[in-house]
Amino acid sequence: MYYFLVNKTSGKNSAKDITGTIRKLCEEAGADYRIYSTGYEGRTDELCGKIEGMDDPDKKVIIAGGDGTINVAVNAFDDLSGIKLGIIPRGSGNDFLRGLKITGTPEEILGCILENDSYTPVDIGKVTLNETKSRLFAVSSGFGLDAIVCNKVDSSKLKKFLNIFHLGSLAYTIKTVTTLFSMRTFTASVKNDNGGFKVNKVIYSAQMNTPYEGGGVPMAPSASAADGKLSVCMGAGVAKIKTFFFLPLLIKAKHEKLKCFRLFDSSRIHYELSEPVAVHTDGEYLGEFSDISYEILPGKLKLLNPL
Repeated sequence: MYYFLVNKTSGKNSAKDITGTIRKLCEEAGADYRIYSTGYEGRTDELCGKIEGMDDPDKKVIIAGGDGTINVAVNAFDDLSGIKLGIIPRGSGNDFLRGLKITGTPEEILGCILENDSYTPVDIGKVTLNETKSRLFAVSSGFGLDAIVCNKVDSSKLKKFLNIFHLGSLAYTIKTVTTLFSMRTFTASVKNDNGGFKVNKVIYSAQMNTPYEGGGVPMAPSASAADGKLSVCMGAGVAKIKTFFFLPLLIKAKHEKLKCFRLFDSSRIHYELSEPVAVHTDGEYLGEFSDISYEILPGKLKLLNPL
């Protein structure tokens, strides 16, 4: 059975237009399906719990939404091993599918899912905060600048306004520039697969499962969701005014050789920060924490899309 979770608030409210297409393609394929609408806080969690409790040995959940809806779904299921997940991109960023190099119109992607019942194992990440709170992520989790920006974008009207013109991802760039000059830097003690080190004047650290976040910013161009590792991009040790000039190089994936960016891969990373710092997962703000641990869960997600 195919279970569709349609987030009608994703992007420019574009997900609401996909329902008719879902019905048409499923009926043409002779597929059994159900369509559920999400769009308000707690609804996706509720629906995922309902689906997981159904007596169905072949649960295929298709999300019509963005990276935030994907994040809610992967965290809502108690056991991901019993779920096959498909994605119809309807958000303003869609960094998860972009990072997996899955392209095509929503209609083409759904048609591919319905024609090919196989799945591909995909890695997902996990963050643990102050040893008590944990959260899974499909795209990325970070702290510092990118998390502050995520919180500001979510709480402002700018992204909704830009979505009208299909420019929602531009909100992240605008907020990044304005936040650079107001935020405080911090110190991080780091432990990873290769040992430990200390970094001063940290601006941000992004733990990437796929290459892009923030609507297409290539934080870790070589990141792969199939290598059993997280790719880290940390910005530190540079005056904020200089960081402003480095931003275009980051957006163009020309930052890997710059000294102010530290990039490395690791299956586990632990950070002890000099003060509580803002944290996000897949663009969803989690709060401020000083003890942050990351790990990769290899092949945890069964993705209903041939890569």
